[in-house]
Amino acid sequence: AAALVFAAEYVLDILIPVSGTLNYFKCMNLFFCWDMKNTFGTYCNLNIFGFPVGKGCCAAAAAAVVCVLAACMGAVFYARTCQITAEGWVAALLGMLREKCAFLTRHTSILFYELYKVFVQQKKWIAFVTLLIWCMYESHTALVPDILTSMPDASYYNYMRQLSGRVTEEKLAWMEAEGERLADLQAQFIALGSHPKGDDYVLQMRLRSEYETQSGGFVYLEDQVNGLKQRPGSIYEKYLLDERAYMRLWTDVRHDLVLWFVSAAVTLFFLSGLYTADHSCGMDQLLGTMLHGRKTLRIVRLRCAVLFAALFYVLLELPLFLRYWKIDHFSTGMQRMGDVISAGAESSLPLAAFVGLVFAGKLAAAVLACLFGIALFVKVRNKMAAMLLGIGAAGLAAALFYYFGTDVCILLLRRL
Repeated sequence: AAALVFAAEYVLDILIPVSGTLNYFKCMNLFFCWDMKNTFGTYCNLNIFGFPVGKGCCAAAAAAVVCVLAACMGAVFYARTCQITAEGWVAALLGMLREKCAFLTRHTSILFYELYKVFVQQKKWIAFVTLLIWCMYESHTALVPDILTSMPDASYYNYMRQLSGRVTEEKLAWMEAEGERLADLQAQFIALGSHPKGDDYVLQMRLRSEYETQSGGFVYLEDQVNGLKQRPGSIYEKYLLDERAYMRLWTDVRHDLVLWFVSAAVTLFFLSGLYTADHSCGMDQLLGTMLHGRKTLRIVRLRCAVLFAALFYVLLELPLFLRYWKIDHFSTGMQRMGDVISAGAESSLPLAAFVGLVFAGKLAAAVLACLFGIALFVKVRNKMAAMLLGIGAAGLAAALFYYFGTDVCILLLRRL
């Protein structure tokens, strides 16, 4: 039912124009709220019935509507089709499928039992599929060209597309010629005076627009090259890279902490069915009767838990890795961190190694949350209480890091 509602919202978001008479329904659409910044370039409050309404309110209202509708639709659908009766076609179909696929469940492996218990019996495959769809969507979005709303940023991005890579004499000569061209543009529109008329006015506006569009990015580029010249070593052993793109990713503390919190919450959600379900129904005693049963059971569950943590880490961090890859396909990965002017680091560690350390640190944080969840579930033994306590602790930790404005990237930059 929830999937049907989201599919309908996506279709309506495509069909309803922002300026149409039905734009209220578009503004209350979750998909539109998520993509509002890309739609307008910069976000502005929406005016509904004469009052400005923020993106957060729109998303919360739409989410509440979706929750209510999905719950009602699911209850009605279940009542009409899934009641266990001899003549019910759904029950007959499910029975036939179970009979045909029974050979798949005839295993004595505890690992298979644990995975089957979590994904099939507890129906947590729905959460996994949802996360997989989100990963695919975000991965596609990560590879789409960014919308740069600032002229200096757009100009700098265009220069980087031409000059990215190892510094050469040709690139420095090209920059010198480009600086002279921009200076000539500035001199031309200044020479036309402060109050030109007719064709001179049109020419001055065109020259001024071209100069202002490109000069901001060129200033960033000049500062970057001058900074490289002041660093130890030959300028021709260094690289020109899109530092502003890297810094946007490194300083986005909120995004990193949200991803870590979601990863921890989903991992705890899966661990809740891994450690507490058998305890509540007495299955632990039965599984422990075999030779070395309890030790084997602990090892198998630990493997499953680490597998869940690693799997969710990959799904949540893959879009971010693609954003790094999109910058220049790591063609400037051998640049020393000490030569990344905006980073403020002094280390000789290569850029590619630093990015690898960032993702390794995030993996360690995900595994740490997993181990904390295991200890919590083993100690508490109550599914709901342990899960809420673990998610609350992860949320508190994320909030504290956000308050101090730090995450794995910032910690590494400070250490370098």
